[in-house]
Amino acid sequence: MPRNKEALIRYRVIDRVLVNRRQAGKEELKEAVSEALDMEEISDRTFYADIHAMRNDSRLGYFAPIVFNRQIGKYHYSEKAYSINKLPLAEEDIDSLRFAARLLDQYTNVEIFRHFTGAVQKIVDTLNIRQFSDYERALNFVEFEHVPRVGGNEYINPILKAIDEKTVLLLHYHSFTRTEATHHLIHPYLLKQYRNRWYVYGWHEKHQAYSTFALDRIEGLEAKYIKKYTKPKSDPREQFKNIVGITTSFEGPPPEIRIRIDKPQAYYTLTQPIHESQKVLSEDEKQLIIELKVHPTPELEIVLMGMADQCEVLWPLSFREKIKDRIQQGLRTYRPRS
Repeated sequence: MPRNKEALIRYRVIDRVLVNRRQAGKEELKEAVSEALDMEEISDRTFYADIHAMRNDSRLGYFAPIVFNRQIGKYHYSEKAYSINKLPLAEEDIDSLRFAARLLDQYTNVEIFRHFTGAVQKIVDTLNIRQFSDYERALNFVEFEHVPRVGGNEYINPILKAIDEKTVLLLHYHSFTRTEATHHLIHPYLLKQYRNRWYVYGWHEKHQAYSTFALDRIEGLEAKYIKKYTKPKSDPREQFKNIVGITTSFEGPPPEIRIRIDKPQAYYTLTQPIHESQKVLSEDEKQLIIELKVHPTPELEIVLMGMADQCEVLWPLSFREKIKDRIQQGLRTYRPRS
């Protein structure tokens, strides 16, 4: 274990003992530190150096008011409410920072997120959140969802730069439906993530329409600085407000989609809403009826098909028929083979 990390653990242990017991002798503190590190008792020299660092080291920033009472031979904090863990953050906020650091670590192959990961980790290290020993041990009992490595991440930085600098991009794009790459001049407005994939949304110069391109299908891009950039007419994020997924080819306000969901699937839908607009219309022991104010995108269809045996689209009738047709097509796919 790196020496600097051992020191941070020792500081945490000393702080915990002084906070919990109010006062403790040198041998008590040394014993607590040794137990936390699972090692032989630390030397007096190390102990006194730790006390001095907690009191005076400006790099740590603790300036701990540790006082030694010679009459009883014990250390205590002169400020009763003091702790090096006293932070202007709620307990859940501290936990969130730790988890955020771990989650961002999955994107270390993406340059911009690598910078963010470092920033979060600096916050964590600077604040010295929790006891390192406890935290490291806890990670042995946590399994994070692993984000699959999807191509196209190398284009995030140049696309962000183009959006910031209002620069037209020429994309060399190889869609799933074509045998060769095609070329598209777009005026990029927004990077959008959906289901672990990144997309760039912008104005397609040739089609004179808004378009979305998956970064993992891009084979190359070029900045066209001489081309005049067309600014978005409104906040691009509003285009995705009333949809599930990345399909934005809808006009006008979204319809009200009503869905009946059987229990126990309903419990999952309550705790993990399909869309932020989700509203419960009624609920009983057997089912839940919800309303979504979204456009009926193909991505929404996929979500509903995933629980087709436990949900029913009630309204609008056109969307109900579309889901019904997909279910019937699925039944035909699963017809007995001769």
